[in-house]
Amino acid sequence: MHTLPRKESYREFCSKIAPSKHPFLGITLPILHHYSRSLSAKEKKDWLKKIPHDLKNAEEGLVAGDILSIELKTTPTLLWWDLALEYLQWCDSWNYIDNLFCAIKWIKIQKYSAIYQELNLLLLKGLDSHHPFVLRFVILTLSRYYPQNH
Repeated sequence: MHTLPRKESYREFCSKIAPSKHPFLGITLPILHHYSRSLSAKEKKDWLKKIPHDLKNAEEGLVAGDILSIELKTTPTLLWWDLALEYLQWCDSWNYIDNLFCAIKWIKIQKYSAIYQELNLLLLKGLDSHHPFVLRFVILTLSRYYPQNH
């Protein structure tokens, strides 16, 4: 990740619109998304081990969110939710939440209906959270991908 191209103007822009205690490096989202998808299965597992204590900057947090969205397809939902909660509690800005939320749009595809139903139950329990970014993720996900809950 250290070799990915950076833009100072993008770093400054992100720092202004998504303030975070985690510093921005200036790597654009398309590059980060491509990087996340290009990792091997082992590299993705290694990234997940970084959550939440070894994420050093905003871009590492965004990559972790991308990988979480990918891993939901193959990880038991309850285990995924536990890891997602750790990640969401690490988050301190809306950009991490919105990145993860947008990345799981595949959840409504019929072939993932079992995950869809299991995650629905966990999201409903997540409404009891007192953590603002857990709540943001839960509310966004329920309102966009689970219209029957309204």
